[in-house]
Amino acid sequence: MMYGGTSYDKAAGRTHSTTYSFDPPIVEIGLPNNNHFNHLRNLLNIVNYYVPALLSFGDHPPLLVNITKQGVVSVTYDLPINTSVPSVVFLINNNGKLDQTVLRYLRGVL
Repeated sequence: MMYGGTSYDKAAGRTHSTTYSFDPPIVEIGLPNNNHFNHLRNLLNIVNYYVPALLSFGDHPPLLVNITKQGVVSVTYDLPINTSVPSVVFLINNNGKLDQTVLRYLRGVL
């Protein structure tokens, strides 16, 4: 949610919220809340950069690949042709009973 607020049943007012989130990315006077706004802006920029890879599978999502015996799986989105957009890999903890830590070792990124 970019703007903090909710309208009950989506009918309380056109642009006015009836309750308010006190720590949203954009505060009630329209200014950015820098901590949350910058994080959300960076997240949206990253997703936007990888849109071609994320949409390349259409209605058929890629396969989940088990990478540990404890339930961590990976999903890789990549384009079938060579482009400047690299692959995107998501790590998912499919084990709801076990918290797991994933260490990241990225070459040339961040």
